Amino acid sequence: MSSSAVSLPSVLDLGFLGRLGRALLSPRQATRALAAGAAGGLGDVLWLFPLRLLTGEAPLFIRDDTRSLLLGLMQALSIDLLGIFLGGVVLSLALGSRERTLRSGLTADVSANGWLAWLSVQTVAALVCAILQYAPSPSVQSAISATAFAAWGLYWLIGFFSLRQVLSQLPSAPAVGTASQAAPESLQLVAGDAQPSPRPKTRFSVGGGVFLAALFSLAVYDGAWLLSKRAQTTKAGKQAPSLVVPLLNNDGEFNLSAQRGHAVLIDFWATWCGPCKQSLPIVDRVYKRLQADGVRAIAVETSGDVMGARAFVARFGLGLPVGMDNGEAAAPFHVTSIPHLVLVDKSGVVRRVFHGVHGEDEIEAAVRALK
Repeated sequence: MSSSAVSLPSVLDLGFLGRLGRALLSPRQATRALAAGAAGGLGDVLWLFPLRLLTGEAPLFIRDDTRSLLLGLMQALSIDLLGIFLGGVVLSLALGSRERTLRSGLTADVSANGWLAWLSVQTVAALVCAILQYAPSPSVQSAISATAFAAWGLYWLIGFFSLRQVLSQLPSAPAVGTASQAAPESLQLVAGDAQPSPRPKTRFSVGGGVFLAALFSLAVYDGAWLLSKRAQTTKAGKQAPSLVVPLLNNDGEFNLSAQRGHAVLIDFWATWCGPCKQSLPIVDRVYKRLQADGVRAIAVETSGDVMGARAFVARFGLGLPVGMDNGEAAAPFHVTSIPHLVLVDKSGVVRRVFHGVHGEDEIEAAVRALK
C-alpha cells in the first residue's frame, strides 16, 4: 500500500454531506469506500426519499382522492426501489461468484449511488426550469429523463469496474466468506486510494451540501406551488368552471354550460399518455352504457395532437365526443396530471374528481349515484 494512503478509519468517517458529495463527485472512491465498510449507499439515499417524493411527485399531493394519492406514492417508491435493487442484482450477477466475498448488501449500496446521480440530474433540471419559469415540453421532459437514466447507467458501470478492481486486489477467500471476515490489511488495501488527502473531505462535504441545498430549495418551491394549487383545485361541491372546446372533426363545439340537466364526464387526456390508453376506453364504455339515461361525456385532448387523437379514436373505437384543448380548457380545472376525470352533476356542480386510472365499476357507480 502506498505510504501516502490514509488509514482505514479516516476513509470511513465522512459525514452525511460528505458521503453524498463523494458518491456524486467521485463514484469510484465512493464504491471502494463502501467495499471497505463505509456507511452510505442505500442507507443514505433512503433519507432523501421524502424530498424526492415532494419534488418529483408534487401533483399527487393536491389530490382529494386519498386512494389515488397513496397508490401514486407507493408506485413512485416501488419503481425507485425496484430500480435500485434490480441494479444491485444485475451487478452481483455481472461480478460472478467472487461477489460473495464482499459484504452483504454492497451491490445494492453501489446501485443506490447510481439512483443518487439520477436524482441529481432531475433536481438540477427542475430547479433551472423553476428559476427560469420555463414549462418544459414533453420532448424536453423526455430528454431530461433520458439524461438522468444515462447518468444512473454511467455510475452503475463505474461501480461495476470499481468492484472488479476491489476483487482483484483482495486475496483469495472461501466462496462463503464476506468482506467483514477479511483481514484488516485487506480492507486497507481496498480503501487505500479512496481518500488520498484531507482536502477531498471538504470538497465532498461542499458538493453534498450544494446538492442537498438544491434539492431542499426545489422542495420549498414545490411546497409553495402545492399550497397555491390546493387552494385553487377544483373540488367536489364546487361549481364547475366554464368549458368550451372545439370537437375533433370540426363538428362544432362542446359547451359544458349547455349540458345542464345532464350528468357529465369530462376526461382530460393526451395522446402521449400511457395510462390514458387504459383509462379513456373505460370512460367510453361507461358513457356508452349510460348515454341512454342522459349522461354526457367529453374527452379533452390536452396536447393539441389532432392527428394522434384521430388515430387514437379509430384504434380504440371511441364513441364519446373528443374535444381539443385550445390552451384554455384544462387550466381552470387545475389539471396537473393525466388522466384527470371530472364528474359534474345536472346542476353543474363537481361531484367527484378521479386522478389516474380507476375501475369501470367505480366510475359507473359514481355516475349512477347522481340520479
